[in-house]
Amino acid sequence: MNFPDLLTIRGLYQVRPEPPFTPGFEAAGTVSAVGEGVVTLSVGDRVAVTGVVGAFAEQWLVPATSCLPLPAGVSFEAGATVSVTYGTSYHALKQRARLEPGETLLVLGAAGGVGSAAVEIAAHMGAIVIAAASTDEKLAFCRGIGATEIVN
Repeated sequence: MNFPDLLTIRGLYQVRPEPPFTPGFEAAGTVSAVGEGVVTLSVGDRVAVTGVVGAFAEQWLVPATSCLPLPAGVSFEAGATVSVTYGTSYHALKQRARLEPGETLLVLGAAGGVGSAAVEIAAHMGAIVIAAASTDEKLAFCRGIGATEIVN
């Protein structure tokens, strides 16, 4: 569960499904059926699904374009957590900020979902990452995932 899921449930997110609805924007699982004309998926494929409300259901109908192949070595649990946290961070750092190796990035709330993803991605991109968090335990976590410096 991510923060946007909570906002959606409360009717405060930019996506406002008509009640009643099943919340959740991310899931992973096995394709149980494919629609007519779908050639990119087969029954039995492992996929991560993103961008379609209803992910907290046991089964639901999604567009094939919302399904991403899930490699064999990636668990369903990990696959179901990638798009909101890592997708948001990657988009912000690579596509919007165009972060370059050697640049310095301050990440506030660095131990949270999007924050920790930002720390990992920025470190992988070669940035100097300053992680800010509220406790020593959270800062130790940030150091362990790639923060160069930490600030409480």
